[in-house]
Amino acid sequence: MPASGVLTTRTPHPLAEGRGFPSDASEGLRTEYAAYGGSADVYGTTQITWAELASTDWQEADSSGTRSRDMVAGDGTRWGPVWSVMRTLSALHGADNVRLVVWFAAIAFDSASGERA
Repeated sequence: MPASGVLTTRTPHPLAEGRGFPSDASEGLRTEYAAYGGSADVYGTTQITWAELASTDWQEADSSGTRSRDMVAGDGTRWGPVWSVMRTLSALHGADNVRLVVWFAAIAFDSASGERA
């Protein structure tokens, strides 16, 4: 799902473009983000709450009208387990208190070992 503003012609408009890294992120999330190089080495960083996702029009289609948001990132896609966890957490903590934070990073890997360079 194009939450971060990374668009293709095969996806609907972004839900949460350009919101950046949350100022109130946990120390664990800050550490993970820093491991990818932080804001200098990542792009598309954004965040969205379960409340926003739950109120999304999942039938909205891309510019060609052939692929809906549900087809790209609905419960029946690889995103389904993420939505399931967020749905469960929102039942316990409230929909505005459950947030997904995403970013993209260009990561170099050592071709011999397969380890991150």
